[in-house]
Amino acid sequence: MPKFPPRIPSPGFPAPFFPALLFLSVFALYLPTLNPSLFRNDSPETITACVTLGIAHPPSYPLHSLLGRLFSLLGIGNPAFTLNLFSCCLSALGVCLFAGGLRILFLSLGPSPAAAKTSFLPLSLLAGSWMFAFSGNYWSCSLSAKGGIYILQMVLDLALIFNLLRLIQLGTFRPYPLGQIYFLAFLFSAGLVNHWPTQTLLVPALAFLFFRLTPPHSTVGRPSGLKMFFTLASFAAMVLSLYLYLPLRAGQYPELNFGCPNTAYRFMASVLRLSYARVETLFSAGPYTLSTLTEKASYLLRRLLHEFHPLAWVFFASGILSLARHKTTLYFILLIFTTTTLVNLFYLQAIPIEFWHIDDHLLTLNWTFGLITAVGLYSTLNLIGNFRRPVLKKALFLSLGLGLPLLVYASHHRLNDQKKQFLYRGYGLAGLKSMERNSVYFAETDFDYFSMLYLKQVEGKRNDIILILTPLLTRPYEYPLIQKSNPDLFPAGAIFPGGELNEELFFNRLGQGALGRPFYCAFSNGTFAEMYLRHHESFHFQPSGILIKCMGSNRPAAAGDLIVPLNDFWEHYLLPESLHPQPINGLFLGICSHPFTNAAYYLEMKNDFSRWDWFYERALSLIPKGVWLADAWVKKAEGNLLAGQKGEAFGALESAALEYLKAGDIEKGKTSLQKALALFPADQRLRGILDQLETVQ
Repeated sequence: MPKFPPRIPSPGFPAPFFPALLFLSVFALYLPTLNPSLFRNDSPETITACVTLGIAHPPSYPLHSLLGRLFSLLGIGNPAFTLNLFSCCLSALGVCLFAGGLRILFLSLGPSPAAAKTSFLPLSLLAGSWMFAFSGNYWSCSLSAKGGIYILQMVLDLALIFNLLRLIQLGTFRPYPLGQIYFLAFLFSAGLVNHWPTQTLLVPALAFLFFRLTPPHSTVGRPSGLKMFFTLASFAAMVLSLYLYLPLRAGQYPELNFGCPNTAYRFMASVLRLSYARVETLFSAGPYTLSTLTEKASYLLRRLLHEFHPLAWVFFASGILSLARHKTTLYFILLIFTTTTLVNLFYLQAIPIEFWHIDDHLLTLNWTFGLITAVGLYSTLNLIGNFRRPVLKKALFLSLGLGLPLLVYASHHRLNDQKKQFLYRGYGLAGLKSMERNSVYFAETDFDYFSMLYLKQVEGKRNDIILILTPLLTRPYEYPLIQKSNPDLFPAGAIFPGGELNEELFFNRLGQGALGRPFYCAFSNGTFAEMYLRHHESFHFQPSGILIKCMGSNRPAAAGDLIVPLNDFWEHYLLPESLHPQPINGLFLGICSHPFTNAAYYLEMKNDFSRWDWFYERALSLIPKGVWLADAWVKKAEGNLLAGQKGEAFGALESAALEYLKAGDIEKGKTSLQKALALFPADQRLRGILDQLETVQ
């Protein structure tokens, strides 16, 4: 095994003050960008799970939920801000642990003649730690409650890596204290309780380290070694028993009870994410997803290139050269880096508009890349310390030691500034305002459901409203939860002996007004509406605010009745969001376009085109995906024709054709061109495009 030089004293900052200084500096720079309320991810669900001790979606994150509950008792501002602040504190702690591991790497490289005369070691620690703190993905996750789940995972992983790097310095497991071995088992098991998919990314590197550092004549495999193995397994099992929180709490039927894991099968399905494994893995989604592999590889490459700053790659290469003499350390870090990259490329499945979903699983790349890059920066500053010209030396020290972290900070500040991100909260508030008292709301997606659930359960707004997530109607094991909260929804006979919903009886009861409550759904073409229309084709849907009211009459709404609430929603929430340099969740923006298209469709049905374009103009500006946008242009063209606007219909069909072709849907693109040419046959430009498409095919 390679011999490591003895530790040298750290010049500059005293050890007790350096972590505190680093924590406060990172926290102070995060705070002005902290999200004040609900971010456009699963933050409403995460906050509700913490504050109400509910069950979040699989794997349910019991460790984060319990720690978040304790932190929420501080009551700093509104509950959402408190949990966002929890993420911020965890992130600053993670940076301190990163600096601890970095210091071990720096000292393992050995002293230089300049070490006693300069402060390049603490400067390198600050620079490397700040670069990691302000890397794009890590900074973004540090500002919202949902990101805190992954930041907590990074804290546990960095604490584990800090101790493992100390172990690598010893070069063997033999002299390592037994208590430290138990602590390593605790950290690894705690990571499994929080977010096991991320924790398993470390397994190949840990296996490599075990075989690399196990002495040839170790006790592993002997009775004493087996005894230690079973002792560690028992210790890990005690930590993993925290998962029992899920069935114990689910049996009490809290309002947020995702998957209701109160039976052995549902408990295992929740922990192992079985329902997600059917849709989120590349191999389970079918061969057509392979076409997105190139796009995903390009996305990962862009993330790697810009996660710090393109200049950081120079120091990454330098760091690899600097660690070349310490192969165990280098291979260990690179193996984690490579495993994370390959798993995200070949295992997780996501369409391009949902590539942001991969970011949470890429956080491990930030600290592995950051460690090696900081080593390269340290080595460079070490070389500069040998220069004979003091003025040049100091100038280079400051320009590299402070300039590179400032570049990373500046390149991500605007993108990660969340202090004005109110869209998710605004969506929930607008939805609650759209309903009459004592309404039942059948939510279509987690976007509308969890924002309203947070406002209802955590902030106590509109407790008169019943919220039902439509997919729950197809999950029989969820009925006890719904029945417990709302027994009048399921009368005798509403559930078949096999546990399935008796749709006809259920929707007859709604249609006859047996509940005595008005009811709403999110979109006129949503799951609930389709189920409802199978049994009540004569019923009508009318836009109400940003939602759809299910009605037993066809009383039309005037255009002005629709414009007022939607205009308020647009001006206060959607317009600022559409101007943001990076709308992280474009899918949510696309959903926010539905209230406008629904209103337009409704007015089109009523032959009211007085303000019809107003709705379409806003809807089209929010739809981010080409095929969705093309479909909306086609619908607009149909409305233009009904309104007698032949020229506008031609332009809409041309736009639809362009979006279809950009998305690779040649057939629909050709159909749109043919419809446009049917309106103006003399247009030679579109005729030429159509002829080229037919020739190529």
